[in-house]
Amino acid sequence: MKLLSRVLLMPLLMVSCSHQESPLLKGAVATNDSVMVTAYYDIDGDTYFDEFFTDSLGCFTYNPSIPKGTDLSLSINGRTYGVRIENGASVNLTIDSVGEASFEGDNVAESRWLNACFSGYDPLRYKHVVIRDGAYCPDKYMSMAETARKATESILPEVKDDSLRAYYGRLGELMHKRTRAKILSYDYEMNLRESGAEYPAEIKTLKMIDPNDDASRAAGALHEWSLSFNAPVDGGLVKMITAICDRVDANVTNHANRRAIFNSLSEIVFGFDMPAGDLQRFVNDMAPRISAHQLKLLNERIAEIEHRTKDGDRIPCDPVLVRPDGSKTTLSESCAGKVAYIDMWATWCGPCCAQIPYMEKIAGYYKNNGKVVCISISCDEDLDAWHRKLDQDNPEWPQYVFSGESGQEFMTAMGVTGIPRFIILNPDLTIAMIDAPRPQKADDVKTIIDTLISK
Repeated sequence: MKLLSRVLLMPLLMVSCSHQESPLLKGAVATNDSVMVTAYYDIDGDTYFDEFFTDSLGCFTYNPSIPKGTDLSLSINGRTYGVRIENGASVNLTIDSVGEASFEGDNVAESRWLNACFSGYDPLRYKHVVIRDGAYCPDKYMSMAETARKATESILPEVKDDSLRAYYGRLGELMHKRTRAKILSYDYEMNLRESGAEYPAEIKTLKMIDPNDDASRAAGALHEWSLSFNAPVDGGLVKMITAICDRVDANVTNHANRRAIFNSLSEIVFGFDMPAGDLQRFVNDMAPRISAHQLKLLNERIAEIEHRTKDGDRIPCDPVLVRPDGSKTTLSESCAGKVAYIDMWATWCGPCCAQIPYMEKIAGYYKNNGKVVCISISCDEDLDAWHRKLDQDNPEWPQYVFSGESGQEFMTAMGVTGIPRFIILNPDLTIAMIDAPRPQKADDVKTIIDTLISK
């Protein structure tokens, strides 16, 4: 499950593989059940995002209304895939039982290149969590990056359009450089810093970009570039963002890149717990810079904040949860009329994994207390990764993973935009604390729970 801002995607239609003629994308995933598909694409600096499900046979069609060709990123079963879509063309994507993709129809070469790039340089593949993965080995990740480079370079000559081929060449080079920079940064932080080694100068060189190149936007490099300025922090967050915007005005002429930067800067402000009135004033000030699409989304999010679930409310919905053995229950059933301390986490989230030993102590403390239950709910899409982590840790308190759309509905209604997140529920399923302390602050957690069970 992707913890991202909700973006309204243009209409799409999901049907079985045998229906609908010539959709932009027709997909088939080797599965015995319906699976979630997360789709992203960019149009002139605006990012469109949505989540939908295949049918029970793993089939789907995707037919967004797009003004021009674009590169589509898909997340399916915890893996990232790339596809080129454009009006008047139809591509077939098949994902086999081991997660490998193949393409037929139109834009095959372009889709093969994008898939090699998006999957090969997927940031989650390089996300190292020490508590999960052990000591950091840079050679392992450098080898992965080199494999991705060779794959993209071998496919690139098959892309016939000269302009698109040149663009993909720049994008592939930039993705490779940025991935190498990330690997070197991890190596320094995890292996070299304590020894007194100097920060590798190569990292700065690898991160250098042209802020007016479309490839910089596609590589996700613009946001980092915009934050590299020494903006004032003494005047608060909004003043800092305004100063960065002024610097962007002076340096970026690419209209789509400017839009993407301003959109992402507005997202920063919405990541903080600010009153709806303050957010509305910020949005009004940013309106001349951000797109109409982004303006509409931000105003919708302000309306959601004004009506957000809060302490004392009953849980807004009852999501379906899946146990490690595959059986299903609901949040209300798992709480069983007890005070519930709920942990929402994922295997790919370092801060989440860091809280597991503390969560174990809290769960152990209340293990024999019939009035309290501690629950961990994973947001993982990659169920194999979830099972591997459970096998590694062997937790003794209840473990679940969100099932389908009900999990996203719950997190959206609860205002959960990031993990780890902890919630405490009363026995009657009203919310005692919608943003509870992490188990690392054990004394605070125990004080809250003990007060609730003493009532």
